[in-house]
Amino acid sequence: KLYHRHFQENRHATTAEAFHGMAKDAEPVSALVFAAFEQSRGVLQPAVWDWEKRGLTEGVKELLRYEERFFQEHPRRIPAYFELSFGPLDGGDADPSSRKEPVTLRLGNQRLGLKGRIDRLDLERIALPSGEEAAVYWILDYKSGHPDVSAAKIRKGEDVQLPLYVLAAEDLLESLGGKALAAGAGILEILPPKHGGKFHKKMKPNKGMLEDAAWDKDLASAKEWIFRYARDIGRGRFTPTPKPQCEPYCPYRSLCRFEERRIARK
Repeated sequence: KLYHRHFQENRHATTAEAFHGMAKDAEPVSALVFAAFEQSRGVLQPAVWDWEKRGLTEGVKELLRYEERFFQEHPRRIPAYFELSFGPLDGGDADPSSRKEPVTLRLGNQRLGLKGRIDRLDLERIALPSGEEAAVYWILDYKSGHPDVSAAKIRKGEDVQLPLYVLAAEDLLESLGGKALAAGAGILEILPPKHGGKFHKKMKPNKGMLEDAAWDKDLASAKEWIFRYARDIGRGRFTPTPKPQCEPYCPYRSLCRFEERRIARK
């Protein structure tokens, strides 16, 4: 919530200089978030909470300084939308360009309505391999952990969040009158700040990016997995597929029929 609020308060920060100013003014915005938290939750141990607030504020400053350096290196890239929502909105902090209608995915004669929220969508004008210039968009998802996102996991249906955001953004930008091409999606890890897992199209000669054919294939595969999961949910199928070691955070831990110690014995 703290990091999202900073970008919400500074949604028009579109240059390295603007992010530099955000880092200098981090404490007032942090104080607003802390005050709201204290009012809604209360504070049991004030001394510990004061120490934690100092650490969180320094973390915000480090993230904003990281963003300042990033935009110095990518001066043509602009963070255009923050908290871009689609479908019924939860909370009042969504980007003004959000819409109440869900995004509709199509696969053959199947239709699937989705609602969600994209943390950040950047726009950039780049030179394509063909020599033409085009507007492209990049999606960023903020994570406090260090998720292992890869094309291999996407193909196996183990991680479809980033491709799903790419598909949703195509629909959203079209409805906003934009004509940007999908360039990719990635994770922005917060502590320490760095760009993590990526699902990027090869718009320019960079390593680690997918050629057009591979990109289209992986995006189509992700869509098939999304529809498969939706069908299973509709049929009441929630078969656990545990890993040797579960993720540290799982919202379904209380419902899961598997336990890590039992898995280890098998």
